[in-house]
Amino acid sequence: MSESERYNIVPDLLKIPYPGDLDALSKTEFHNPFLLLNLEHKPKCVADLDIHTGVVDHLLSQSMLDNLDRRRWATTTLISLYNLQLLDDYQSKSVASAIWNITDMHGLPEGTDFRKFAFLRLPHPESVNPLELFKEYVFSTGFPIQKHKQDKGVNLTGGRITIVHEVLGANSHNQSVWTEVDAVEFMARLSEWWNADKEQLNEKEVVYEGFPSIQSEFRARFARLLELIAEVIGPRLSKETPEDTKLSLSQVLAGTRKYGLPSLAAESACLHIYGDLTGEVYSRINEALISSQDNIQRDGLRAVLKIVLGTNNITKKSDEYDPISMLGQYLTWCPTPSISLALSITTRIIKESPDCFSRSLEVATLRRLDRLLADTSYITKNVEIPFDEKLEVRHISSALAATLWLRYKSSSESVPEVIERWRKACLSSEEFAEIRNPWRDVDCEGYTLSTHDD
Repeated sequence: MSESERYNIVPDLLKIPYPGDLDALSKTEFHNPFLLLNLEHKPKCVADLDIHTGVVDHLLSQSMLDNLDRRRWATTTLISLYNLQLLDDYQSKSVASAIWNITDMHGLPEGTDFRKFAFLRLPHPESVNPLELFKEYVFSTGFPIQKHKQDKGVNLTGGRITIVHEVLGANSHNQSVWTEVDAVEFMARLSEWWNADKEQLNEKEVVYEGFPSIQSEFRARFARLLELIAEVIGPRLSKETPEDTKLSLSQVLAGTRKYGLPSLAAESACLHIYGDLTGEVYSRINEALISSQDNIQRDGLRAVLKIVLGTNNITKKSDEYDPISMLGQYLTWCPTPSISLALSITTRIIKESPDCFSRSLEVATLRRLDRLLADTSYITKNVEIPFDEKLEVRHISSALAATLWLRYKSSSESVPEVIERWRKACLSSEEFAEIRNPWRDVDCEGYTLSTHDD
């Protein structure tokens, strides 16, 4: 469904009742439908919905119960209604009281479907300071240092570490809560984590088919450590940061690089601190983009995005390399099955840093879209790309083409012929809905799209 369609089914979703007291196994099959809506804001082009006051009152009463399952269902629905601007001021204040009615040992809401960082952007009573409570929780919670465990068994997390999710989540939506002081504290803790457990990357053991190895588990964990550096620590530090912190940072980056971990994005986020390394890092990004290994290519692409969208005062170009030019070259020669991330990055650049969308990148993008229109056609037999992967590439290509169409229209420029061909192909009644939706959502920007070949 498009965003407007998802928004308009809210009254119908509200008719689905709490499924009653179920056993643990059955509960996993009955999710609150608002968890599947995947809509965090009200679309631009929709009319206000009429939500019956009695429905909201019932949800509020359910959210105050000690029965955490019923509370969880009710708070999920109420928070969704709040995010979609479907509650009045009085109801929003009541939601604030309901959310914070039951709290955990950290003073943060308990019995909800949301991570703790979510409450930083939700209503709260005036007597509560969510940011203070959240930071106290984060800095009192340790990272999963294996060496410090009494039980030497290794939990297989696959890199899914709750505290890392919380720290990164509080850094999203361009509303980071972290300061340079916080970043210094994080760096000290990450350095301790790295130095304590890095030897696990040398662990050799018998690995049975279908089971992850200890080494792969710690590679996944330290990939998240690098993500924290790229997203939280690097952007907050500066040349004036204490020398011991900068030394710890450089040692961790050098160590992860030595072990072949994907460190380029993290290093790129720190170039404003170590400016003398710009040429070297850019050279390694270029090498990564032409690697035969997909994970290395993806690290190089994330590094390009980090440089282009970075807010720190760093040089976007070196004497020899230009990240935008490297992205354009990648779009030109990259095989279709591996192109998705580069297309998504190009879309983000157009939306978030349009001045960086150079003429050379524009030309490379249009040429690649022209090729992808044929490569992802359903009547084209392509043994290199399975049908489901073809759909994924076509979906992402559709979003990029729609973004470009809106860019040209909003600046009163003529729309290139290849973009018009994408428009007509995607709006065909025979096209998959997921691929039509990026164009249908363009309607919300004030432009009307025809579904006919006019």
